[in-house]
Amino acid sequence: MPQQSKSGQIGFAATLGMWLALTLAGALYAGWQGYGGRSLAAACVIAFAVLFAGELLPAARGVTETVRRALPAPIGWLLAAPILLAWFVYALNTGSLTAWNVAIACAYVLAPLAEIAR
Repeated sequence: MPQQSKSGQIGFAATLGMWLALTLAGALYAGWQGYGGRSLAAACVIAFAVLFAGELLPAARGVTETVRRALPAPIGWLLAAPILLAWFVYALNTGSLTAWNVAIACAYVLAPLAEIAR
């Protein structure tokens, strides 16, 4: 039986497998419910898969430390770019891209980074 880490975190491969399985299950369930087309692709692949990966993968053992060592502190702001890009693609494909929504999304993603950087 593999040893569990002292922190209780699962490994990267297990996290990646869990992410893939849950994303596939969500896509199959949405298809089973009758959803389909461009909006399902935008919602499932872009919004769910990318944002869910952004939540799960940093929780895997050693990922945060590896990224922190690989990237200097100022470049850490660029980690927000995939999150915002995923939201922009989702909003564009679902027809909800307005200036107000863009402002809220940018504030939601960038305000915590600005708070952490202080």
